Amino acid sequence: MAFIISCLAFLIMLIVAKKALAKEDTSLYTREQIATARHNVKTYDWAKTELDQVLSKADSWTERSDEELWNLITGQEIPRGIHVNPNLGCPSCGRNVYKFGNYPWIVSIDRPWKLECPACQEIWPKNDFDPFHRSGLGDGGVFRRHLADDSLLFNTDHPGIEDELRGYAVDDGQGWVDNDGERWWFIAFYSHYCTWTVLPEAATALATAYLYTGDQRYAYKAAVILDRIADVYPEMDLAPYTKMALYNSHGSSGKGKIKGCIWETGVGKTLATIYDMIYPGMADGAELVRFLSLKSREWKISNDKSSLSKIRENIEDNILREIILACQNGKIRGNEGMTQGAMATAAVVLDSEEETPLALDWLFEPGKRGEGGGHIPAVFLGEVDRDGVGNEAAPGYCFGWMSNFRQCAKVLEADSKHRDYDLHRDFPRLKRMYATPYLLTTLDTYTPRIGDTGKTADPGMVQVNLDVTLEAFIRFGDPYFAQLAYKLNGNTVEGLHADLFTKNPESVQQGIQEIVEAQGELELDSANLNGYGLTVMRTGKDDRKRAAWVYYGRTGGHGHKDRLNYGMYYQGMDILPDLGYPEYADGKWPKRAGWTKNTISHNTVTVNKRTQDINWIGHCRLHEASEGVAVVDIASPEIYPETREYRRTLAMVDISDDESYLVDFFRVDGGNDHILSFHAGEGEVTTQGLDLVAQEKGTYASPDIPFGEHFDGPPDGRYLASGFSYLYDVSRAKSPSPGWTMDWDLKDTWGTRLGDDPVHVKLHALSPSGETAIAHGDPPQNKPGNPRRLRYVVQRNQGTDIRSLFVSLVEPYSSTSQNLKKVSRINLGLPSEDHSAAAVRVVTTEGRTDLILSSNEPDRTFDLGNGVQAAGRFVVVSLINQNVTNVFLAAGRSVQFLGGSVTTSRSEYTGSIVDLQREETGPAWVDTKGDLPAGVLLRGSQVRIDNDGQRDACYLVEAVSENGRIDLGDTTFIRGMVSNQDYSQGYVYNFEPGNTFEIPTLVHVKIEGDEPSVVRTNCEWNWDPS
Repeated sequence: MAFIISCLAFLIMLIVAKKALAKEDTSLYTREQIATARHNVKTYDWAKTELDQVLSKADSWTERSDEELWNLITGQEIPRGIHVNPNLGCPSCGRNVYKFGNYPWIVSIDRPWKLECPACQEIWPKNDFDPFHRSGLGDGGVFRRHLADDSLLFNTDHPGIEDELRGYAVDDGQGWVDNDGERWWFIAFYSHYCTWTVLPEAATALATAYLYTGDQRYAYKAAVILDRIADVYPEMDLAPYTKMALYNSHGSSGKGKIKGCIWETGVGKTLATIYDMIYPGMADGAELVRFLSLKSREWKISNDKSSLSKIRENIEDNILREIILACQNGKIRGNEGMTQGAMATAAVVLDSEEETPLALDWLFEPGKRGEGGGHIPAVFLGEVDRDGVGNEAAPGYCFGWMSNFRQCAKVLEADSKHRDYDLHRDFPRLKRMYATPYLLTTLDTYTPRIGDTGKTADPGMVQVNLDVTLEAFIRFGDPYFAQLAYKLNGNTVEGLHADLFTKNPESVQQGIQEIVEAQGELELDSANLNGYGLTVMRTGKDDRKRAAWVYYGRTGGHGHKDRLNYGMYYQGMDILPDLGYPEYADGKWPKRAGWTKNTISHNTVTVNKRTQDINWIGHCRLHEASEGVAVVDIASPEIYPETREYRRTLAMVDISDDESYLVDFFRVDGGNDHILSFHAGEGEVTTQGLDLVAQEKGTYASPDIPFGEHFDGPPDGRYLASGFSYLYDVSRAKSPSPGWTMDWDLKDTWGTRLGDDPVHVKLHALSPSGETAIAHGDPPQNKPGNPRRLRYVVQRNQGTDIRSLFVSLVEPYSSTSQNLKKVSRINLGLPSEDHSAAAVRVVTTEGRTDLILSSNEPDRTFDLGNGVQAAGRFVVVSLINQNVTNVFLAAGRSVQFLGGSVTTSRSEYTGSIVDLQREETGPAWVDTKGDLPAGVLLRGSQVRIDNDGQRDACYLVEAVSENGRIDLGDTTFIRGMVSNQDYSQGYVYNFEPGNTFEIPTLVHVKIEGDEPSVVRTNCEWNWDPS
């Protein structure tokens, strides 16, 4: 009821406000900016090129008559939809059409109402819809189904009254229903992707051409299109078509106007921006008034077109005010930043003395997505994590928030006339949102395909954009952005420039060059983004870069059920790829829930034959990185509440400057069924040590359960069970002995391999299991370029309230010979049920031996063989010719060996929090009680603060003062609002005074002869050569 009253009040306000001062000029661009752009397109070659591209698009539309443009706009009774038939594909060639993408059909404004299948080239529908459409035009010049002549509905290849194919593939706008009851939405697809995609793009090109040149011909044509859209926009409503199961981008809400409510945000911003750009160009409106008045009389249009002011009123009432209202009632409702951007753009462009301030205030009022106000404070102080990542898990969506809010911020900054809202000033996390996309990348080529992001193993850095980076540098002056811009530009400043609306746009080159000369080029080290939940381990240089990642962040939204999933990059390839974006990211598509986002399809552990729960983040217990060794230890039992331990310790160890391997310890305690799933990229597979027996039919679920059958859960997106029926071509081995291997000879699927040598991934399985099976699993099949299938291996233990320790090693190699000669477990003398510690011995082909220990008891000493005893959470000891050459001791007490020992007085620093920085701005700090070394000895160390577990609380130390204050740099401890409905109640902090903390110690030394040399340390340690 309160919402209805609010909407009624807003409508009354609109009526009253229309009498206020009207819009008089552009709102998004100043006269000075427009003059600068017009100067720049005449001055700089790159600007001239941009202008030429715009004019090329615009000129193709100025050649069309006003009548043609006007007639292209259709009304409410022509449906809009994003799929023809998502399940069956094409009536002729089936799902082959989806080899060409999610929305693959070929449409053209010059081939009205027709779709071409890119796979079989068949044209659909089989009727000529145009005369039928014209026969149904009524008052207002819009189609009314009840007026249309049904005798015009026939297959033009089979027009005979008695021809049994007369009605085949005939679409009256409501879709063709075949003999099996399947509906095919040909006209709706054309309407969405041609009429209502191409026409706004055309008007944008025309408006931009006017903005850059001042030529009113372009403004005139854009105005013809925009005014006609204003005639039909208020009536547009997707709800009736949602009831007919027509797919659209509405996030299951069923709402929208021209398009689903999510994509309608883009429509709204586009239409409002077009109007603002052409506003001055409409001033000489005599011809526009003449043409539109003629059309108004011809079709009895109720909207008055008798003057330019009336045409403007039509656009402002029926587009801008409709957008504002739709943002409030949910017909426009997108991902965070999208709705706010649409509302801000429409409000600022409207430029109403009374309405604009109220609409802008709505952006900051409490609410949540699709309900209430625009809740910008709650978004930036809670939904955006402290790393600057939005709350959608998948980088493709999370970083979209940055793009959306960046545009929203620019719109608000353009409107100091009505309100002083400044997102960059008031919400420091927006700056981090600019910076973070690159921080996730590896090899300057990849963003991990976490959640609904990208394709299977395809290259690409998500939302890492040179223009945005330059804008960030100009805005903030941060050297990071200068270095990044330099890198993205090919390590040169040549050609760098600000946007068209900036005076002296090439002057930015000098500032960037000075920073690079003073601070060097940008290279990323290993990092733990604890706010987001991602550890990235990086090593190597140039073409020999390698990297691995472990994800422990959000599993809801556009995320997958993939807590503790990991991947690796080697020789330019994504060798352990995530499957990426599903065929369809909605609740209807069964394979998304059953497989693509299911836990079983990821390199992690499935417990009790079901997916992981939805949860914000796991808990990083240890993260250290030094020369040649990086390790992360992450626990997340809450993802499966029936477990007491669900924890992965993963390390990357360099063999040389060019090669590395991964060693993995995965502990699970609790539940009755544990399955460690693993897959590499596309390629042929060979095994050693597995006595596999092929299963003749069925799937991993059972020989009697066919592919894709949800035998253990709902048949759609509600499915939360095993996903076993998506694994096929199954072979099984009962109780294989530890030490078996599986080798993938990888195909260079995306053409990214560096060098000519074949790339392999070899899995060394070092733990017993009740059963091991290999099978095929399919990546999404409507993503062009995706592999047809991948080979999976699953190790399974079953029982009652069981414990499992899965130990394995991943060896990538790219020559005819492997890097490792022998890989084996070290017997620590523990009972089989004791998984508190495990160790691995690795012998390289060059003769180096690595001894690796993972232990829950850092003070307990274990004999690793080769004369080495060690006590620590994670230890790597390397020997050549039985001489210890390298010691990496993380959160440990000692490493003893023939020839010496390394010892520390503690495995960790501990203490408690006394006070903390409580503001969002300014360097973060905590005052502590504990025995911490003052100065910079702890710089780069991770402090872990014990909190309530809702978010993790690990931060990088920059320095410690004498009084125990820890400087934690550019971060924040605010994780949300006490009440998202009442901001005055204040903030929720990630921890509070009284919480305890720990900082693991680290000693990493190299030993040559009798003397160790320090690689990295954060504590006092002792060397005893005896």
